[in-house]
Amino acid sequence: MEGYVLVRSPLAIQIPNDATLIIYGQALVIALGKPKNAKTFGDFSNVFVQSVLQSGARYSRIGILFDRYNKESIQGGTRKRRRGVPIRRNIESRHVPLPQDWKAILSNPENKAYLSRFLSEELIRNAPADKTIVVAGGIEEETDATCKCS
Repeated sequence: MEGYVLVRSPLAIQIPNDATLIIYGQALVIALGKPKNAKTFGDFSNVFVQSVLQSGARYSRIGILFDRYNKESIQGGTRKRRRGVPIRRNIESRHVPLPQDWKAILSNPENKAYLSRFLSEELIRNAPADKTIVVAGGIEEETDATCKCS
């Protein structure tokens, strides 16, 4: 077929037993959006964890990387100028209700940090025994990583 490129789907590709899937956590959060039936951050984390585990079903290791934004960076200053008055939400438990305006929550770097930490903890807590899950960027110290090893 002239002008076409053959692209293999991931299911058609053989994956070695020691392969690792890397997932950009914030991109997955944005791709999932606010699930219709999710009422709390716990409900959202269930959808997030299920998505990660389904995506990594054929891999022995899954790595999830979250962004962290330094307030003093040039990028942090640009973000501050771009947004209006963001809603600030600390996620203290699975029972905290999801906000009506999901995008407003995600526009605040502090909220992203709270959400990243919460989702990282949920991933590690719900990691199956046969998987190695490594999470970076979503921990209290932004340069740390945590692992639930099989």
